[in-house]
Amino acid sequence: MEEWLGWLELGPGDHLADLGTGPGLTSLMAANRVQPHGRVYAVDHWPEALDFLRRQAAAAGVDNIDLIQADLGHDDLSGVVPAGRVRKAMLTHVLHHVPAPQSVLQRVHAWLGPGARMVVAEFDPGGPGRVGPPPEERIREAELAQWLSDAGFHIVRRKTYPEQEQYALLVERR
Repeated sequence: MEEWLGWLELGPGDHLADLGTGPGLTSLMAANRVQPHGRVYAVDHWPEALDFLRRQAAAAGVDNIDLIQADLGHDDLSGVVPAGRVRKAMLTHVLHHVPAPQSVLQRVHAWLGPGARMVVAEFDPGGPGRVGPPPEERIREAELAQWLSDAGFHIVRRKTYPEQEQYALLVERR
């Protein structure tokens, strides 16, 4: 994840949306990078995940994370996260969980401003299935790349991680 935050050139004063934050490891790492004046918007539909992140942030003395309960599969982000301030986003290991991943990408594209960058990561269905979801629930990289292109994103960088059975794409909103 540190590598992916580096791809975004995340630094002091930036605002990052961590879409589908889960337990919030990415949000915590990003919050340290964007201090003192930056913010992280940690979005998840599970209140338990956000409560866990709230406790972790408090224990670490981190106070620049806004916790936002929203369902990426249904909710319009423009009503809950200030898109004009967010120029960087993470959408990692989320799309295989939602019933209509293409519509999520279309909504994220509409919400982010032109030139905004996002890291999208998923598990590789060609992996043996030792980590992550079962192979039949995973999204092929070529398929995800096509969905991103169809939604209006340009792929800037891609990398595979065979030992973790995953891949990541850095995209820019056109």
